[in-house]
Amino acid sequence: MAVEFTKQAEELVKAAREVRIPDNVKAMAEESVSNTRKAYDQLHSATREHAARTDTVIATVQAGSKTIADKLLAHSATNAEATFNAALQIVRAPTLPEAARLHAEFMQSQFALASTQTQELFQLSSKLATSTMEHFQSVAGKMFSQVGKTN
Repeated sequence: MAVEFTKQAEELVKAAREVRIPDNVKAMAEESVSNTRKAYDQLHSATREHAARTDTVIATVQAGSKTIADKLLAHSATNAEATFNAALQIVRAPTLPEAARLHAEFMQSQFALASTQTQELFQLSSKLATSTMEHFQSVAGKMFSQVGKTN
């Protein structure tokens, strides 16, 4: 019985070695690999282009954020300088009414300046938001266009 089993196993291994894959199956498999590679290449290319476009959006946001941060620092320096100058004038005032007048003038000028500075920052923020959205919409539109081409 063991000899018969061994003989059947040897015949099965011999038959397996001689089995040939039909040409139509090979052709279908090759075409499948080729189509898959083509789809991958298109998707890879679209992904790389999308990443480059995303970098431009990020650069726009960073540049705008830096502009706003620089403006905030400049406003802070201006306000601090004005505060120190007013404080010196107030402490040097010869009378209490004069000190009160100087303080009132300083507060009035600072409220006007704060309004101007706030308006300027609002305009910068609006410009940044608009620019960012335009870049984002452009990137998204191009990305969806390319994804549509890969399908």
